[in-house]
Amino acid sequence: MLENINLIKPRILSGAFALFAAAIFTASSAGASGWSLYSEFDSITFSESFSIYDALADQVEGGGFAQNGNNGFTHNQFEIGARKGPWDLAVLTRYDYLAEYSSDAASLLLASELGLPVPSDDFDIFAELNHSKSHGIRLGYHFDVTPDLTLTGRLSGLLAYGVVEGQLSGDLSFTDAELETGDLELDYVFTTDIVFGRDFDKPMGYGTSFDAIAHWRANEKLSLEAAAYDVFSRIWWDDLPRTAADATTAISRLQDNGILIVRPTINGQNFFEDFTQRLEARYAAKVDYKLSPKWSVSQDIFSLGRNQLTETEVNYHFPSGHKLGGSYEWVSGAAGINLVWKALNLEFATDSLNPKNARYAKLKLGLVKRF
Repeated sequence: MLENINLIKPRILSGAFALFAAAIFTASSAGASGWSLYSEFDSITFSESFSIYDALADQVEGGGFAQNGNNGFTHNQFEIGARKGPWDLAVLTRYDYLAEYSSDAASLLLASELGLPVPSDDFDIFAELNHSKSHGIRLGYHFDVTPDLTLTGRLSGLLAYGVVEGQLSGDLSFTDAELETGDLELDYVFTTDIVFGRDFDKPMGYGTSFDAIAHWRANEKLSLEAAAYDVFSRIWWDDLPRTAADATTAISRLQDNGILIVRPTINGQNFFEDFTQRLEARYAAKVDYKLSPKWSVSQDIFSLGRNQLTETEVNYHFPSGHKLGGSYEWVSGAAGINLVWKALNLEFATDSLNPKNARYAKLKLGLVKRF
């Protein structure tokens, strides 16, 4: 019975989206006017402790390391779609990564990767990771509540091919750069074993995600937008590899010569189980105020996990409708540029042009073709 249910999930998703897509294109086939095709790349990365390069690469080099950081994330999405009237339909691929950890864990990781001596101290170890890679199809509908208020709902069907989710916790004590005592607990599911490097057949996950967006034009000068992305999400995995283990130095023995022998002992098990993954919701809000026909200022807030980023933009509007401006992100100190020119929409910001030192980077690149 369970096997039949698991088979139904992807069929329901693909069938529903195929039906919606057919309805949209059939209803729109009477006339070509009003169509717009678009492509968009949306990427934002922030890391409190490590540089972007260290956070995403396999090898830590220590550039831009900050002692007191405790989280980092990246969201990357590329999509190609079509819009007509209130509907839009897109195919997409996305890469999501959210890590929350103790500053002690970050310091130990840096020392281990660079071969640095560990100071004599007690370390509180905590790390939690939610990582996902997926492709998908997204259907959106824009509902004009009033001429100035638009509500948008977007439903995605996802085919996931990568996941790492779990937690490491415990404590370690070092004396003269040597491990004195410690206890660690590890519990995580994965398609790529980032801890022990083991190879397994990679399963696929099937899921769904929902976005909600509201845009309000309060008057000729003021407009507001609020969005909740992945506000509801589920990805169902069948027979996903899982490791649950603990390591401790509490087990010791006293030799006949009186020397105490302490050796770390590792216990654990590997097994396969069904798992439901939830993507961390992303929230965004923007207030835009037009100072004059040529100048506008806006304030953005972005939230993901413990991260809350705030960005101020100042833009110059050309009579032709083009736009050029600059931005500043207050948490990371990143500066950027904004450009709208014909079919091109570009937003770029970073706190360093060297990725081995940068801890914040944002790139949005969009192209739109209207018919």
